[in-house]
Amino acid sequence: MCGGKFLHVRCVAHIMNLVVMDGLSEISVAIKRIREAVGFIRQSPARIQKFNNFVALDNTSKSGLCLDVPMRWNSTFLMLQSAVKYEHAFDLYRLSYKQFKNDLEAKSGIPDIHDWESARRMMKFLEQFYHFTLKVSGSQYITSNLFLPEVGNLYNLLKSWMVVNNEDYQLSFMATKMKQKYEKYWGDVDKMNKLLYIAAVLDPRRKLRFIGFALKWMYGDEKSASDLTSDVEEATYELYAHYENQVGEASSSSQTELDEDGGKMDLIAEYMKQLQKERGVVNKTELDRYLNEEVERSMDPKFDVLC
Repeated sequence: MCGGKFLHVRCVAHIMNLVVMDGLSEISVAIKRIREAVGFIRQSPARIQKFNNFVALDNTSKSGLCLDVPMRWNSTFLMLQSAVKYEHAFDLYRLSYKQFKNDLEAKSGIPDIHDWESARRMMKFLEQFYHFTLKVSGSQYITSNLFLPEVGNLYNLLKSWMVVNNEDYQLSFMATKMKQKYEKYWGDVDKMNKLLYIAAVLDPRRKLRFIGFALKWMYGDEKSASDLTSDVEEATYELYAHYENQVGEASSSSQTELDEDGGKMDLIAEYMKQLQKERGVVNKTELDRYLNEEVERSMDPKFDVLC
């Protein structure tokens, strides 16, 4: 569920879906035309076979067309990905099939060269969000540590696409709407789920300094980045203290039973405690040592954060 003090990690993908759907609410004419063209062909096996005959002339991919579900933006991305490969086949189909031409002209129109160009740019844009959703929805690996770097990249992608250009004003407008929706959920860094920040801290490639660096890079506000880094550090130590207390209680209970049974003491353990006191590091916790170590400098996408 998404309620409670902290937003559930699994809701990250849901929020991103809302962000993208808001951007696609003013859907481009190009996507409408391609959807209607794909829908017409997929209405019967005979139409599909006729279309495949033209596909064969180009020796292009035979992966086939897929029709999207308008309320699922990721299916729109997959539809565009399958359709743009067959631009020439669509053109041949139009020239040889009058009903196709008449049917589409009565609706949004036939996809033209500008529509296909727009669709390709739209695909490159949506592809980033598609792969983000796949990453944070994975079930075979840890995902929470991926949130901050991935969201940071997407936020800057939105800002770059907001720049109005003559090539495709509609994409710029879409990016603007998506950024507005993004900021509704993630624009105020103080209201974001701190567990997601802590997950980044516990990634040995990131650690604490990454929080301030990422937020300054994304939002350009050095004070807010510094303040939030301090808050995250405090919350991380609070969680560690809670964990240490739970482990300590379990250990103490086990030791008590041992003492009662045989009155044994661990000489080596007591000696190590004495050495720590003499070296002045008795207050250094496992978390302290972890945060003070160098970060892992791995760029391997298959890096195992649990190792």
